Amino acid sequence: MASQAIFGAASFATAAPAISIEKPARPPVPAPKPKLNARLANPESLVTLIAGEGEMMKKFVMHKDFACHYSPVFKAAFNSSFLEGQTQVYKLPKTSERVVNLLVHWLYTQEVIVDSETKSTASSEMPNYCELWILADRLLIPRLQNAVVAEIIELQDAFGFTALNCLIYVYANTAAKSPLRTMLLHRCMCLNNPEWFSSYPDGFPKEMLLEMAVVCCNPKSHALLIRQTGIRSNPGQYNVAEDSEA
Repeated sequence: MASQAIFGAASFATAAPAISIEKPARPPVPAPKPKLNARLANPESLVTLIAGEGEMMKKFVMHKDFACHYSPVFKAAFNSSFLEGQTQVYKLPKTSERVVNLLVHWLYTQEVIVDSETKSTASSEMPNYCELWILADRLLIPRLQNAVVAEIIELQDAFGFTALNCLIYVYANTAAKSPLRTMLLHRCMCLNNPEWFSSYPDGFPKEMLLEMAVVCCNPKSHALLIRQTGIRSNPGQYNVAEDSEA
């Protein structure tokens, strides 16, 4: 009834009928336009990305158009009056050669290199993908972050595990509620078997275990946990055996 909808109580049913005014429909929110791929407008304009430092240092020379098109951070740095703008060199001292290689390949192709045909290579590659996601976060490239997440999920589904060193790295280098951290947490909780957790009793990040406890204690999870643990249906499970002759 219109009066009930307006006033929220049946006791107003005898009041003068309310005038129903239809609100104008909201125009649909346009979906964000996908970012166009880069164009090589200045093939002679090059920049250098330097991975690592010291003996581990590796230089990657690439077209400035591609670097600046996808990363606002690169665009600001290479077009500034700071050292990066003067030298056209951007240093990534804490990033491995493999990860910068993955980055440069994606900047040119918008594809994440997949080289994980066996479980052993998948185990070593997954941490690189996590490091690439964190680098893309610093460089403000969400499109790359999403591509990396898709590859991590594909690896997990194909080989049925999450590399423990991947979890350790992610929890050490991301903030709470990071999408990458949340994805790994949820998939470990939902897809991994208990034996996997028992196999590495001291290996899991403390923050991860705390976040797992918080998720399990969510009111929405209580009903399922009550059934699974039998805290109400089988309270006798907590009793110790008594000597019948005592």
